[in-house]
Amino acid sequence: MKSEKEAKNILKIAYFSDTFYPQINGVVSSLINLARSLADKGHKIYIVAPKVDKDFEEFSYPGITILRISSVKASFYEDFRWAKIISLKTYKVLKDADIDVIHFETPIGLGIMAINMARLLNTPLVGTYHTFISDPRYIKHWKLFKPTVLLQNISWFYSNQFYNRTDLTTAPSQSTIVELKENGCNPPLMKTISNGIDPAIFDNSRSDEVRKTYGLEGKTILYVGRIAHEKSIDILLTAFFKAAEIDGDMKIMIVGHGPQMDDIKEMIDRSPYKSRIILTGAIPHDELVVSGIYGACEVFATASETENQPMTILEAQVNGCVCVGVDARGVPGMIENGQSGIIVEKGDTEAMARAFLTILGSEEKLSSMKNKTLENVKEHFLPSVVEQWEREYRALISGFKGRYFKDKLFYPFKKAGELLSRPTEISQE
Repeated sequence: MKSEKEAKNILKIAYFSDTFYPQINGVVSSLINLARSLADKGHKIYIVAPKVDKDFEEFSYPGITILRISSVKASFYEDFRWAKIISLKTYKVLKDADIDVIHFETPIGLGIMAINMARLLNTPLVGTYHTFISDPRYIKHWKLFKPTVLLQNISWFYSNQFYNRTDLTTAPSQSTIVELKENGCNPPLMKTISNGIDPAIFDNSRSDEVRKTYGLEGKTILYVGRIAHEKSIDILLTAFFKAAEIDGDMKIMIVGHGPQMDDIKEMIDRSPYKSRIILTGAIPHDELVVSGIYGACEVFATASETENQPMTILEAQVNGCVCVGVDARGVPGMIENGQSGIIVEKGDTEAMARAFLTILGSEEKLSSMKNKTLENVKEHFLPSVVEQWEREYRALISGFKGRYFKDKLFYPFKKAGELLSRPTEISQE
């Protein structure tokens, strides 16, 4: 049994996320890593996530309770689901657990539920900003609308309705904090906290097998992530084509799937270098980290201009992949230009091609950058990140003065809020 002192040190934290396992993305990976690490230290973790309509083995870990909320499939993005924003069952579970902190990862349906739960349970509220939903490349997924300045402004207004209601808003990169402030996000506290990475989950013992299977010869570029507008895969491939024209041994491996997969396949089919492009499709994260793929590749590259602090870069770096990225948002803060990797201007395929040739054209350069990469990524190791979260949570709890009882329940749009706040609309799940 735990002593009274140990029991007092245990935190009870409820995370709300509209994206969770079995989905594969950076938000899910960072949440699972943090939740596991906190649970390992004895904290009680609850994760509120959408219920999915396909068979899968539910995520399970000692000290972590998963609460699934009824949801329906969203048409605008593959595997995304709209979850109910009211759940009496979830309220009862969290109330009985005497939750200390509520923390939302996404400003969507379950973000609404998190804000209202914090008000009803009278607890501190934390929100983490992961995704630039106001970026034109994300707006493209809405399908009914073309990206415009007006829509970007509306997206920022919508996002701020969530984060301005927190007691603490965090983001993995300082550049994101700056951009949030510039666009009207002004909660009482804003802090930079890394997503964190756990090197212990990776196993590269099968790297030689991967090299043999795909015929990799020491000059392989890797991309892991969604195949979507915001990832600028077309820019990455164009840069590869230019480098491949000069270096006949260079290959690229693309791991992932997404709404633009057909477009990318068509682009590859038109290329004279398609035999040197490997498409693996999506690989479940727990399989990817032990597949040996990271260890079989020398360079990780992304042309995305919408990144905050991509987990895939952290994962590549902890496995010694030298990274090439663009000078946009959180990426420059992760790559020490010219030392641990190379940063190029946005959309500059010539510069990205030169970066590939520079790194892969010199074993000495590759080795030097790899060593620097492995040194720099240590600051993102999970133990120190988890300690920072513990300090922030405890500071919020000790300084929390309670919420005003007259605060209204939160809905982004007033008319929808008036409708959904009727007692007859409360889900009994």
